[in-house]
Amino acid sequence: MNKIFYTSVLLFLMSANVFAQNPYNTKLEGLVIADTLEFEDEQELSDTDFVNEPIFYRVLQLNQPKNLFAVDVDGNIEKFSDISKIQFAGGKYQQIYDLPIPTKIRVTCELFIAHTAYHYTDVLCDVKDFKRLK
Repeated sequence: MNKIFYTSVLLFLMSANVFAQNPYNTKLEGLVIADTLEFEDEQELSDTDFVNEPIFYRVLQLNQPKNLFAVDVDGNIEKFSDISKIQFAGGKYQQIYDLPIPTKIRVTCELFIAHTAYHYTDVLCDVKDFKRLK
């Protein structure tokens, strides 16, 4: 009887996000793919940069959408729902750009919230480490 009770409590706590994912050390799996941002009209990215050509960048396409926690520039943590793609930025991201497309990986990230015009997904991955999977 105690096993059933403790199992029920554990399942409840997990469903209530009491055991929240740590945005500073998050492990995720998925496919590295190329994504594209296209502009209908010329867009201003900064005081001197104007773009009207597509921008290509690498993202992690998650195996299934996830609810994730990410850190903003002030250190506050926010929850994001149904995230399916995460842009790579910082850390070892250049090594991921050298991988063939698509490549299945397991990556350890510090997740942070987009805060510049060059951040194309709501949540980004500062790559701490990654491993190619078969």
